[in-house]
Amino acid sequence: PERPAPAPGEPLTITTIGRLSPQKDHATLLAAARPLLQRRPELRLQLVGQGRLEAPLRAQAEALGVAGQVIFAGVRHHIPAVLAASDIFVLASRWEGVP
Repeated sequence: PERPAPAPGEPLTITTIGRLSPQKDHATLLAAARPLLQRRPELRLQLVGQGRLEAPLRAQAEALGVAGQVIFAGVRHHIPAVLAASDIFVLASRWEGVP
């Protein structure tokens, strides 16, 4: 479902969904999002999924100074609701069998 665009200054949520693994390339997404998150403190980057890279990704977000804006949402089972609550979806994978 469509939702109205947020007013200036309201939080925007950028979401990616996938297991936290090298293939999904969350590390590059975090690095690329850093300038946006620093310029727009109301932005939130939501990582939906779990995996072996959660601890390193949390450490990377901390090192980049954006940990307070990155949400590690874990596994979610109702993906349509997650997407409906998001403003932007990003697929940063290096490769996908069926994106």
